[in-house]
Amino acid sequence: MAIATTAGVRNDTDEQHHHDGHHNNSKTQAAIDFAQQAERLGQYAANQENDATGSTQAVEAHFVTAQDPVIETADGHRLPAVPIEEATKLNELRDIVDDRDASQKSPVESRLREAKDGTIHGLLPKEGEQKGEGKSDVPLGDSKAPWKTNPLFPPMPLVAERAWKKPHTVPLEKKLENGEEGKTSDEFVPLEGGPDPLVCDVRHYARRVGLDCEVFDVQTEDGFIVELWHLYNPREYKRTEESQRSPHSPDVFPDSASEGVAGSQYSGGDKKYPVLMIHGLLQSAGAYCTNDDDSLAFFLAKSGYDVWLGNNRCGFKPRHVTLKYNDPRMWAWNIRQMGVMDLPALISRVLTETGFPKLGLIAHSQGTTQSLVALAKEQRPEIGEKISVFCALAPAAYAGSLIGKAQFKFMQVISPGMFRTVFGIHAFIPFMMTMHGLLPGKLYGSMGYRVFAFLFNWTDDRWERDLRNRMFQFAPVYVSAESMRWWLGRECFAKQKCILATREEKLMEDKEDEEEDHKATHSLSPDHDSDDEDRDISQPGLNASKHGMQKNDNDNARYAWYGPLTPPFALWVCGADDLVDGRRLLRRFERGREPYVDVVHSKIIEGYEHLDVIWAMDAIEKVGKEVREVLWKTASKEARELCRIPKGCEGIQDFYRKCEERESATREVEVTAGEWSEKGKEQVSGGAGEGDRDLEKDIRETEEGNDGKEGEPS
Repeated sequence: MAIATTAGVRNDTDEQHHHDGHHNNSKTQAAIDFAQQAERLGQYAANQENDATGSTQAVEAHFVTAQDPVIETADGHRLPAVPIEEATKLNELRDIVDDRDASQKSPVESRLREAKDGTIHGLLPKEGEQKGEGKSDVPLGDSKAPWKTNPLFPPMPLVAERAWKKPHTVPLEKKLENGEEGKTSDEFVPLEGGPDPLVCDVRHYARRVGLDCEVFDVQTEDGFIVELWHLYNPREYKRTEESQRSPHSPDVFPDSASEGVAGSQYSGGDKKYPVLMIHGLLQSAGAYCTNDDDSLAFFLAKSGYDVWLGNNRCGFKPRHVTLKYNDPRMWAWNIRQMGVMDLPALISRVLTETGFPKLGLIAHSQGTTQSLVALAKEQRPEIGEKISVFCALAPAAYAGSLIGKAQFKFMQVISPGMFRTVFGIHAFIPFMMTMHGLLPGKLYGSMGYRVFAFLFNWTDDRWERDLRNRMFQFAPVYVSAESMRWWLGRECFAKQKCILATREEKLMEDKEDEEEDHKATHSLSPDHDSDDEDRDISQPGLNASKHGMQKNDNDNARYAWYGPLTPPFALWVCGADDLVDGRRLLRRFERGREPYVDVVHSKIIEGYEHLDVIWAMDAIEKVGKEVREVLWKTASKEARELCRIPKGCEGIQDFYRKCEERESATREVEVTAGEWSEKGKEQVSGGAGEGDRDLEKDIRETEEGNDGKEGEPS
């Protein structure tokens, strides 16, 4: 893995703030410049501060990663990441004012990842602004990401709306309040009942099945407050005091970590292994809690796991240590910040409270995206050492055919500047959340299903329809316009069709796959029986790997997304998913392109659509029980000795052991789900995981069509 310092960035910054002729290097001038820069990057201007606000001026930039400098203010709080040049300028001016020797400080290092098409992912020194780089309104075909990032993650804009606007009130959901203390028992006795009131309250639905929920507030490294919901059995666990559930320091994974209040309530040998669950796009973690006892979160909790539900920034309650709702800096984030800031903060708090060194991570849809991004070599791969297994449900790494549909095309053809003009620089269509607080639950749930079904082309064929209105009480939530621009705008995911690779690299891989399959097919000797031949052809990736047609390990490691710190992966792919292409991700692992990733479980469920993996009536049978087993199989021996054995895992003897030689689990194909819908039947008829769909042809046609349209003048 290549390492580069930010020396190049410092040189550019030097040129920038030495450009004006009247500027000099005197300490007096540096002090003036520092004061101006501190006010520029602070929360309020000096004349807007009072006794209540205290001093909110910036004092130093703290680099969480080489791409994420967050601002520390005079009152000890933090503000979200700012452009690297601005942060470096602040630190350099402070060095001059305080007579600090900059050479004595450790250089900020940046991890780099090289792609096959020559793209360098990560922070690079500026070699010269290329034509069209970083500009918002160039012709669509010439649009490129700025030099300081990569084609997939353009930098956030520096926005600073001042306090001449009065703060707006934000509709907030009902707070989860304190409840009864538990008694000791192994049973789950319902604490709520009666008709479903259709409320956005996880605690209510937990109590209906004999569980309860408490809310922990977690501070991210850039100052956001996110909610972490803890499920527990109130008859064996005493609810944590509210003061102990408040935010901790923004620093993650403290060296002096000790067992928190939550973990100390269980004795050695009777503890529960911790599991963190992350939700999908426009949802909250309540999506895991809508199906009564068949909810994945409740199922795992009753099986004997310590279940924690993580919510991303803003959610139903946009909160920051210092920023208010109407400040644009509150909304200057996308999927990368969710991965490198929110996810480590949530993992760190769960480990702090439970006292375990690792946890099991379960994610759905966008939750898998932020996890896959965070674990990449050039982002925050070190968090992989805190995860025992990553269970990805409907993994969103590659785009499905839906991304090219008409309802999303408008967002892909307008420039970033026009996107911000249409959708703003704050929350994305906040009117949806306003209606959430005004409409009756039944009407809101019915409307929510129809809107989402139209946008994302899914159905309720496999859901319990009596619960459908409840499912949509936990969506949508507040997300930033910038995050939706990352998903749907013309620069990032919608253009590249991948979260960590460019279109050019994908086409190169397609060509390699075709050549390998051709060689592997023709290398079969005539005396192979027909069953072997059919099996090889049905899974060409595994066939190519078996016959030694893969590139050498050095090339695979060089261009891999992930490094040696990566935890084992388990993947459940929805066969009828038009939103994302999970098969292509499986193929990436089966072709050996990720030599550091152990795939301990992989399965395609034909007929399943994007949300069926958590909401289908048979999801516990097809997904939940397997997730339960994978979590226990991958837990360390030391953790298993401390924990009670989860229900359904008593007979497990074959546990995961990390080894030097990686092997991918054989892909499973579940075809019985096809009986639920016509879409499923169309896929199942072909068998072997691909059905009768020509996925490669679909991908090529979609990309060729988009290329033709992008070549047209906008």
